[in-house]
Amino acid sequence: AGTWWGTTSTDWHDAANWCGDVPAASTDVTILAGGYQPAIGAAAACNNITIGSDATLTVSGSNTLTVSGDWSNNGATFTPGTGAVTFNGTGAQAIGGTEASQTFYNVVVSKTAGQTLSVGGSTTALTLNNLTETTGNFTAPATLTINGSATLTSGTFTAGANTNIAGDWTNNGATFTPGSGTVTFNGASAQALGGSTATTFNSLALNNSSGLTLGANTTVGGTLTFTSGK
Repeated sequence: AGTWWGTTSTDWHDAANWCGDVPAASTDVTILAGGYQPAIGAAAACNNITIGSDATLTVSGSNTLTVSGDWSNNGATFTPGTGAVTFNGTGAQAIGGTEASQTFYNVVVSKTAGQTLSVGGSTTALTLNNLTETTGNFTAPATLTINGSATLTSGTFTAGANTNIAGDWTNNGATFTPGSGTVTFNGASAQALGGSTATTFNSLALNNSSGLTLGANTTVGGTLTFTSGK
């Protein structure tokens, strides 16, 4: 159960395309190359998901996928659309596989408190639109690029060496663990750093000619770099 056959169509929600039935939150999913390749056209869920070499997985529009286990991309093409992948497991979860760089649209961390979503395996770079951490922890890879905004409500966000953010940073109760890394605000329009909780960075860089507005107390323990903007 959970193996994609793709004998009928690209429809994730057509049971004829699967060995077994349409995956539920407890189903381990394997997608291999060949046949029709799956497209998610309505809210979908699974436990572990493994996408094999040369396979594809497409999210149509703003539809969502909820993952309760691990995400493994082993040379596949993932087209995220404008939807969210939500990681909601009750234990540790990982984004990994053989791909050095992976791209999502929106990622939501909504795990059991105290449990962690980490990025590992061969994956050292992750690109997102928005990152939302509601409960649970998130450990970033060496390079995390957020083309939209980061909203941190609770849990712990552990940064890698380089975090690049083009939108707003809002901390409303999370713990940010900066390590020895640098957070660079590099958007094309005005950005804001705020929320109800003060954030302590290791090094912080501003490279945005439109500027950054502080809406909360902010501490930089390492180097503060002004490349562009105020």
